[in-house]
Amino acid sequence: MILRFRTYAKTRQELVIKSEQPAKHNAVHPDRIDLGLEAWHLAQLNERQCEANVGLRGYKYLTSHVMLDGVTPFQRRAGEGHHGPPYYREWRYYLEYCPYESLLHLIPKYKAWGYHLPEAFIWFTFQQLIKSCKSMEIDNNRPFRKTDETSFGAPYPDSFMVHGDTKDENFFLGKERVATGQVNMDNVQYPYDSYPQTKFGDFGLARVVQKGSKDSRARSMPIGTVAWMAPVCNGRLQLARARLRLVLTYCFDTGEERPGREVLFLPLH
Repeated sequence: MILRFRTYAKTRQELVIKSEQPAKHNAVHPDRIDLGLEAWHLAQLNERQCEANVGLRGYKYLTSHVMLDGVTPFQRRAGEGHHGPPYYREWRYYLEYCPYESLLHLIPKYKAWGYHLPEAFIWFTFQQLIKSCKSMEIDNNRPFRKTDETSFGAPYPDSFMVHGDTKDENFFLGKERVATGQVNMDNVQYPYDSYPQTKFGDFGLARVVQKGSKDSRARSMPIGTVAWMAPVCNGRLQLARARLRLVLTYCFDTGEERPGREVLFLPLH
């Protein structure tokens, strides 16, 4: 959904609304179901003021005790009154509007007409990606914040962010750059002014990692879209699947519901 705020027929601000059903594994903490992890990450990236990231303009946690039309069956809780848990919960993100969709939509359009993306735009996209990655690096002057229960919100020193889902669908195309008039050594105007700004978005799978940490989920779990995973992550995913098949086969042959630890760590050949 797109919201446009107008004053005297002139658009002042455009926003995109993204809604998501709350889940404990996507919350900042299992006891903080009111705050989504993506909103937590985007708010901290906002503080780093990087134009290469999709900006978070607002966030709300909505609940309702009214049975709404269109609510899926698993959201209905029969027999609960207005004093019980709400029938409906929603995380709602108000995000920066990118009018030209994403690279996922742009590349096939060029391909359909037999054209290649302009080389200058490709370099500009790489430049924006580098800026976004730079904003996720360690910065102890503006550190990321902890999400554990005992020290929630405390500075997390030597921490950086891992996006976890890098792909063309998450590179959004914002508005064109405002001409800056900058020139290079050959007295040529800055070449990217006519292109939409490429912005990195969708931080739903992002994780904050501390430097030197060995037990971080961002390093131990293969997350993201399989076709776009790094080879090392894809290898871990295939290994996890093979181990799962081995455990299921063992359970089927022996009739055990929960195999022992020695079975879970059997070597794979």
